[in-house]
Amino acid sequence: KAIDSVYAAEAGNGQIRRVNVNVAPMSLDEFKHLKEAKIGTYQLFQETYHPEAYTWYHPSGRKKDYDYRLTAMGVDLKQGVLRLSATHYNTADEVDTVLERLEGLV
Repeated sequence: KAIDSVYAAEAGNGQIRRVNVNVAPMSLDEFKHLKEAKIGTYQLFQETYHPEAYTWYHPSGRKKDYDYRLTAMGVDLKQGVLRLSATHYNTADEVDTVLERLEGLV
């Protein structure tokens, strides 16, 4: 509903043509819902790709599972997940780490 409301908003002769969302890992059914809502980009925020630092940031709770967070984007690309960006606020070594972990998923 929220995404539909944003797309429906108009101001003068302008309107929003692309909605980007920054949310937690989602199931395939939830991805399908976002695709149906015509989101522009799905962003899965990751504070760091350095495993030891990640453990320090998330010692417990849903985000504790580092490998799950890295593979959460590993859904069927035919379902509309088009790209993964891993360079925002990360060092070259961290990007190398995430690419190593994702090898074989795509």
